[in-house]
Amino acid sequence: MMNQKILKTWIQEIRLLVSLEKVSLKKHCILRMRQRGISTDEFKDAMSHPKIVEYYKDDYPLPSALILGFTALGRPLHAVVALDQGSGILWIITLYEPTIEQWDEKFKKGGNDMDCPLCKGKMEMGTTILPFGMKNGRVIVVQNVPAKVCEQCGEEYVDMDVARNVESLLNRLERDGLSMGFVEYGVAA
Repeated sequence: MMNQKILKTWIQEIRLLVSLEKVSLKKHCILRMRQRGISTDEFKDAMSHPKIVEYYKDDYPLPSALILGFTALGRPLHAVVALDQGSGILWIITLYEPTIEQWDEKFKKGGNDMDCPLCKGKMEMGTTILPFGMKNGRVIVVQNVPAKVCEQCGEEYVDMDVARNVESLLNRLERDGLSMGFVEYGVAA
């Protein structure tokens, strides 16, 4: 059971930090917000009245929580957040609109087939893009990399064998002198 005093403190801190805009969003979160049509104003609006759905006190390096809030127009939003009480920053890991298919009608309890470690959404096979900064400061982008993709929050996970293939590919490209460009995973791996 969640400690109600801790949760009340978290809710107060989240409200305060959001109102002061002492919030840092993970790059993944910003990309997903744009993809999902979620504005920063909607985020701020939803987080002004947060409810803690799940609290992860043992997360490292900071405790985190799955937060539910509603925009002024009633749009539900889930945010996975970490609260750094020492520095007074609210870290936003991901933000998405929960669906009735994945959550109960109050968006507080997930179904049984969820397996995303961040949001408990259903993982589907898909692809991702992996940009790599090379030693010389240039960039190689590996496209269409097989990945498990959460259909709810968009988090992407690459299996170990695929990661090993990408690593070999990058080593080969570096050895061959390619220092910038786009590479198709399936063609080059």
